[in-house]
Amino acid sequence: TPEINLRIAKYVIMNILFYQMGLSPVGGGVERVTFNISRELCRRNINIYVAYWNKESDDGQNYDGIYKGIICQPLIDKQAIKRLKDFILSHDIEIIVNQRAENVRITKKLYKLKLQCHIKLYSFLHLCPTASRDGSHYTDYRFPSLIVRSILKRILLCLFQYDRYRLTYAYNCSDKIVLLSERFKKDFISLLDMKFVDEHKLCFIPNSCSFDEFYNPNCLKDKRKIILVVCRMVENNKRVLFSIDLWRRIYLDYPDWQMVIIGDGRDLDKYKMFAKMYGLKNLVFTGKIDPLPFYREASVFLMTSRFEGFGMTLLESQQMGVVPIAIDTYKSLHDIVQDNYNGVIVKNEDLDEMDRCVRRVLDDEDLRTKIAYNEINSSKRFKPSVIIESWMTLLNS
Repeated sequence: TPEINLRIAKYVIMNILFYQMGLSPVGGGVERVTFNISRELCRRNINIYVAYWNKESDDGQNYDGIYKGIICQPLIDKQAIKRLKDFILSHDIEIIVNQRAENVRITKKLYKLKLQCHIKLYSFLHLCPTASRDGSHYTDYRFPSLIVRSILKRILLCLFQYDRYRLTYAYNCSDKIVLLSERFKKDFISLLDMKFVDEHKLCFIPNSCSFDEFYNPNCLKDKRKIILVVCRMVENNKRVLFSIDLWRRIYLDYPDWQMVIIGDGRDLDKYKMFAKMYGLKNLVFTGKIDPLPFYREASVFLMTSRFEGFGMTLLESQQMGVVPIAIDTYKSLHDIVQDNYNGVIVKNEDLDEMDRCVRRVLDDEDLRTKIAYNEINSSKRFKPSVIIESWMTLLNS
């Protein structure tokens, strides 16, 4: 009977392998998503295994309660592929979740394992489909090397259209392609190098919230006058100079406010150099640290990226009642932020409008409180316990 079948299905165990760059959930957004979703999948009697290739991402933590098995296995040669194949077969893996759909080399090798082991391959695209094109228009003279790279990238895109190749390859090799927003669907399909696209192959699952806690709205009065930036210190897509330029404009008018920039990366020293050159006060670079204590205290959050997939730090700011002011550069932003309700959206490449919007938020404590209250509630749409339903639909498809 349907009732008996439902009871049986409830206790069916599935074995899934995530393949990704790192292991630690504090090492990056993808690893954080894997960890948070895995906790929910474990509650659904699904066994989670993780294979990763960056040994430096090990943090010595014990994941026994979440991951049934872990293997550090870069797919560099035939022996490495065989070791991962043996791992897959010995643990009866049924589905590989490829967390790097845009990486042809990785997708190609996982596809071979899919065929050899007779299992499914689900590939996740954690960036917007147009990321390569969106990142090919850098023009800030302070990073001349990025201008040259952008010009070369535009030439290569024109000649070879390698983004089409990468997305088409992932589509052809995978049983399912998962995008972070249905708003990306049109762009993804337009970039596929084929006449017919089976839209049933496409799924849409947003990222989930990072933290277990949500800020208590009754404590919003305890927030401090801090503008927060949390991202990797890489200019080509995170565009941290935009935030520094904004602070350069306003810091003298707001001496009781502070800007805190959290993150590490190849361009961090250059950002510090520019801040020193401009003589900026109340601007702090923390490097790579746990941002949660700063989210608890900060009042305003800035996102100035040229492109994103789903903006993990944007969700984190909303969870913790930090009013996000984000530049409108990626379509899934509108899944997260409703302008002037649970955040503020600013036109791309418009520092003047960013200046006006930030001043309006800093000057109006009642507005900050109103937006913060709304965003805390709206961010609960992305709790792992909610997003897991979309995952279960995917895994049972």
